[in-house]
Amino acid sequence: PWDDYRATIAVNQDGAWHTSRAAARVLGAQGEGGRIIVISSIGGLVGIAVGAHYVMSKHAVMGLVRVLSRQLAGSGITVNAINPGYARTQMNAPVLADAGYLARVEAETPMGRLAEPDDIAGAAYFLASADAAYVTGIALPVDGGYTAI
Repeated sequence: PWDDYRATIAVNQDGAWHTSRAAARVLGAQGEGGRIIVISSIGGLVGIAVGAHYVMSKHAVMGLVRVLSRQLAGSGITVNAINPGYARTQMNAPVLADAGYLARVEAETPMGRLAEPDDIAGAAYFLASADAAYVTGIALPVDGGYTAI
């Protein structure tokens, strides 16, 4: 439905645009570089059967990350995306309550399990750290090998 499409674009695509733009302004004004980390999805890397509007919005987010990484690199600002796979979150709880769905997702994920929030937090910690000072414009899948298939 059109309303679902617009809501998804507003949250995923427009949200990434507005927050990245605001972060770039603040970091640029400080003049010390910095990190912008956008949460995308494996849906921004591959086609997944969750709805064209969702996958489309996440591919747009990846385009934003790539462009901003080039535009802001001269200011010492890195821009990267974390692309979580299926994760055990409150938002996913209703679909994961379906034992058949959960079994299918676990079977399609080489590590055989869902991501936990701490798995994603660890990736964010790395990208925010000094160790990632020369890492920009990437999609970091945190997906248990799902996109390696």
